[in-house]
Amino acid sequence: MKKLLLVIGLLYSINVFADSNNLPGLSELTDMEKAEIQLQVQKKIAEKNQLQAQAKQLSDNIPDPDMVQKYVTLGEGIGKAFGGAAKEVGVTVNEFVKTPVGLMAMILIVWNYMGAMIVHLFAGMLLLIVGIMLVRWWFYHTIDSQIEYDPEKTDIFGRNRILNINRSVTDNMTGWTMTMFIMVVVGSIIVMFTGW
Repeated sequence: MKKLLLVIGLLYSINVFADSNNLPGLSELTDMEKAEIQLQVQKKIAEKNQLQAQAKQLSDNIPDPDMVQKYVTLGEGIGKAFGGAAKEVGVTVNEFVKTPVGLMAMILIVWNYMGAMIVHLFAGMLLLIVGIMLVRWWFYHTIDSQIEYDPEKTDIFGRNRILNINRSVTDNMTGWTMTMFIMVVVGSIIVMFTGW
């Protein structure tokens, strides 16, 4: 609707400025007066362009109506559930939520609406953490390591101190590690944001 009004406004403004040289009384003005009028016209055009830019910026920030409706429906459902539970007990919603039974009812109602999403988010994060730890463990246990100990120095448990650790990493091993890492990340994202 806004774009339609903008197009109609532009069409009318083009008609107004299309034949500005044949305006009555324009030939009677001095060059200074014509320059002042041109300056005023330029200011009006700059204001119009600025207003159009602001209107476009405001129209870009409008949220998606389907998403707004989804959250409105969710809020209405939770509110109706609280109101119904409080009405059964015979108290106001604020007083009901402060009681232990009201708190438990609130948790169950929220779980009913958002429980699956919470479980998927938790499972995806757990899969991501455990998967990264397993990939790291596999990487450090499959590379060739040569550890050099200092036979003269020991720690408080009597073990020789480590002087140097040489690890040889091959390109094939790095490729497998990256492949496994990507699989873990993609798998955890699938678990988090889909219904698997």
